[in-house]
Amino acid sequence: VGGAVGVAVSLLRAAPDGFVGILAVAREAGHLNFGLRFSLVEMSALIVGVSFFLQMLQDYGTDQVTVQRLLAVKDDRGVVKAVSFNAATDFVMIALLLFIGLGLFVFYSRNPALKGDVPNDSILPYYIMQHFPPGLSGLVISAIFAAAMSSMDSGINSLATVIDNDFVQPLRRGEAGGERDVRLARLLTLILGAAST
Repeated sequence: VGGAVGVAVSLLRAAPDGFVGILAVAREAGHLNFGLRFSLVEMSALIVGVSFFLQMLQDYGTDQVTVQRLLAVKDDRGVVKAVSFNAATDFVMIALLLFIGLGLFVFYSRNPALKGDVPNDSILPYYIMQHFPPGLSGLVISAIFAAAMSSMDSGINSLATVIDNDFVQPLRRGEAGGERDVRLARLLTLILGAAST
């Protein structure tokens, strides 16, 4: 979060008219299209809203990582608090990341020579490496990787748990042992992590 805020502040300082300038250039380029028209080939606010609703429905209803976390909460009231807090922070973070995307678009459209031949999906780390002090740029890039690893390890651990509980344990003869399940889950995590990598 600190890295994202730092990038946003840096882009605000680099833009000629700050926040207003970034929004004006993005609007002129058609990147702030909030129309409610329906199109299967063009991005619109309606399509983004429907897609986000379906994504959240999947995340909170069937995603193993989220379900395991919510099942660990003591009562229904705690689940409501957790979901509400997560929804609010998701909204803020998504807005911040969208703003960073607009800021990067404006920065490199105003300074195309600075971009060079960098592919679009590498623009954020490139910007960080070029426009942040050396120690800080390494810290922010490390934070991005840590966030990605945090998401990956939750999914891998959930998958290992599902394989053990839903496939291995029903086929096992005899008593299931706690230590045996932990060893199997660790082995599965190692295998799944290697396969993911």
